[in-house]
Amino acid sequence: MDPEDDETVVWNITIIDKQLSNSSSKTRPVFGLLRASSENGWAEVEVSAGLVGSKKGTEESLKRDIVESGAAENLYDFARVHVQTLLAQVRSDQYIGLAAPEPQLRFISRQEFDKLAADKEA
Repeated sequence: MDPEDDETVVWNITIIDKQLSNSSSKTRPVFGLLRASSENGWAEVEVSAGLVGSKKGTEESLKRDIVESGAAENLYDFARVHVQTLLAQVRSDQYIGLAAPEPQLRFISRQEFDKLAADKEA
């Protein structure tokens, strides 16, 4: 069996469906999760960003905007460096591609996000 058959890279992006606002701008929270695993180990990194000035739109238009704006690629680049470092610490030589794989994009409500955050703290 080829060892690369067991290597997996998962790239998920979660978008909160409500903008947060302060006096100067509106921001939509965006979270990325990059997980890489192989027979030699695994690593997982969560990253977050605020999409400033994001407009209201359909889920599909917002997903398209995040990918086409380069925001998804920038989040991936940041997470990839850290995942690669963590993999090296467990002596895994798994390669994480320079270009982001197609992200799995999903929307969640602000209420669902608040519940997930509370569950993590518990």
